[in-house]
Amino acid sequence: MSFISILYRYEAVSALKELKKCPWGNKVKHTKDVKMHYYVGIDIAKTFHVACVVNQDDKIIKKSLKFNNDESGFEELLLLLNSIDEVSTFTIGIEATEIFFENLYLYLSEKGFNVILLNPYQTNRFREMDSMKKVKNDNIDALMI
Repeated sequence: MSFISILYRYEAVSALKELKKCPWGNKVKHTKDVKMHYYVGIDIAKTFHVACVVNQDDKIIKKSLKFNNDESGFEELLLLLNSIDEVSTFTIGIEATEIFFENLYLYLSEKGFNVILLNPYQTNRFREMDSMKKVKNDNIDALMI
């Protein structure tokens, strides 16, 4: 079970709490529209980062976006995310790699995104557990995050 599936199930339970029983039986009625949710994994490096966007059904929306570790690169990522959906529908996972993640973390947080910092050791162990191969590259790391 992937990290995305675990997050999705948590959100599904939260959404079920918002459902009300109808007076005529077991049928349920939505109290608000259910929106698609997206997860963004970002592999952090010194000069560039790689992002991958997946929806709540584990469908890859954007397999790989390589962008620079500067404001123009951050704006490139923002344009991609805004083209997919609104800010509130994203959960972004970033590896807390040395000091290289800090500017991106602050930028995305100021734009209103839900940003989660992940321990690089834990993401590495999760990748090793999920895959029998010892393959490691930025695209795979972004997808695993």
